[in-house]
Amino acid sequence: MTEFPALAYYFGVEIYNELRGGYFTKVSGIGSELEAIAHWVTTNEGETITGEKIPGRCTQTDIVLTRPVTDNRGFWQWHQDIAKGEDKRVNCAIVAFNAQKEEIARWNVELAWPRKVTVTDMLASSSDVLLEEVTLAHSGITRVEPITS
Repeated sequence: MTEFPALAYYFGVEIYNELRGGYFTKVSGIGSELEAIAHWVTTNEGETITGEKIPGRCTQTDIVLTRPVTDNRGFWQWHQDIAKGEDKRVNCAIVAFNAQKEEIARWNVELAWPRKVTVTDMLASSSDVLLEEVTLAHSGITRVEPITS
């Protein structure tokens, strides 16, 4: 297998094996972080021999998805359902596609839910594209092989 840079042009969220919410133009926050705990080793006489860092708890970072606003309100509705107290956390996948819309990378996300949904500032005199940001909280993320046809 040869390594090559993955040039992603589109990103999607796949829920129940179906792409939801159209394509996103930006994704950030895919990752996790381990806490570093200082651990000191001492002798039976109480003398400190060495200090080292050992891994502690793993923290999952929120995933932020950005796309132009469309008539698709799926993420807004999902967020509203969660706000009403419904447990609609789902396992999903963040999928990166190349210019030909072929899958090039995939991350499985456990128990995801839209923690925040926002739209960029609106200014009538601006010609900027109106963007929607969806922040997904989750319980874990795993990089997996892309699904190929």
